Amino acid sequence: MSAITKKFPTTYAELAQLEGDDLNIFIGTYEEYWNLVREAEFRADFFRNKIIAMSHENNVHSDMAMELGHILKNIFPRKERTHVVYNSNRPVYVKDCENHAVFNPDGSVAQKPIVLHEHSKGMNATVNPLLLFEVLSPSTEGYDWATKLPCYKKIESLQTIIYLETDEPKVYLMERLGKNQWKETTFTEATDSFDINGTTITLEDIYLDIHF
Repeated sequence: MSAITKKFPTTYAELAQLEGDDLNIFIGTYEEYWNLVREAEFRADFFRNKIIAMSHENNVHSDMAMELGHILKNIFPRKERTHVVYNSNRPVYVKDCENHAVFNPDGSVAQKPIVLHEHSKGMNATVNPLLLFEVLSPSTEGYDWATKLPCYKKIESLQTIIYLETDEPKVYLMERLGKNQWKETTFTEATDSFDINGTTITLEDIYLDIHF
């Protein structure tokens, strides 16, 4: 179960003292959310007047996010100056989801010019991601599927969503076909592949040296 409280911790140590799992939920306003993330050590989302704080990632989660992020940086190199590849520290703002939703995907790609939702100086979130991905964990995948995914699909610029399992080689690829139309494909074999911006990615590439 997730812990729900009105007190806002700011450190991982304070989060660890709560009874929640990888998600700890705090009742809070949009203003309180931005005030918290300015001070907190951890990442946090905002949805339906709740602040959802993320605990430490395990090694498999971190390794997979880094590996796919590295692959995407090779596909969208900085020297071409057309796209930016972000890690999990770059929040995404979804205007059309429950009025002010902010999420932190495990990685994202945005095409320039980058459009920002500016809450205050230095506190902003990307509005126009082209691609984003989530590394699923047993304690957070319900949140990733039931809450974040429907909101992600409302982002007009978003064309590709990738969800990765951590307990087995398994990738869910969601591709936009049109407004409110998405195609979902599931890959489970090491040799299975899909294309991102004209580059082929195999599951073996993503799960390289991952030990379950």
